[in-house]
Amino acid sequence: MKNHNCLVYVFVALFSTGMSEDATIAQSVVQAGFRELASFQVTKATLLKLGESTEIKKGQIIFRTFTDGIDIRICPEGKEEDYLSFQIYRNGSIYDETGENLRPGVQAFSDQGGVVRHLCIEPRLMTLTKFPTSSSDLEVIYATRYEH
Repeated sequence: MKNHNCLVYVFVALFSTGMSEDATIAQSVVQAGFRELASFQVTKATLLKLGESTEIKKGQIIFRTFTDGIDIRICPEGKEEDYLSFQIYRNGSIYDETGENLRPGVQAFSDQGGVVRHLCIEPRLMTLTKFPTSSSDLEVIYATRYEH
């Protein structure tokens, strides 16, 4: 990616409405140079195992998202030190369900702790897909934008 600072400003502009008041505290906890994108509340989680899907109860989890334009960090609200880091590989737009129309968003991946994760963030939706490397299971977590 060229001119990462420009990407940070474009990406933050897409998500910056409604930033929480404690964004400054979270930024310093996560790391200087990262800006808060948005918070997302888990609405659904599904486990796919051997072709069967099962809904998983995740409770009232709220994820906060931060970026420096190269990486994205997500963490549970109130636990900013417990973040997962994702490397952005597609920034600016993603295809919708039909595969024909582009909309604002970013895609990133992570390979930490024996689990491969894919992250897709749009202005109002976050999708996190987890692929444990020692299993054929697949977990998909959906979260919608949460306004504090």
